[in-house]
Amino acid sequence: MAYKKTVSTSFHKYQSDDYRCEELIRIIEHSVEKLTLQELEASR
Repeated sequence: MAYKKTVSTSFHKYQSDDYRCEELIRIIEHSVEKLTLQELEASR
C-alpha cells in the first residue's frame, strides 16, 4: 500500500513539474515575441 501511495505522489509531482515547465516555456515565448529587433540584436 505504501508503494502505491509513493508512486501516486511521485506521478503527481511529475505532472506538477511538467506543468510548471510548460508554463515557463509559454511565458518565455510570449516575452520573446514582444522583443524588438534592437533588443534581440543587443543580446548577442
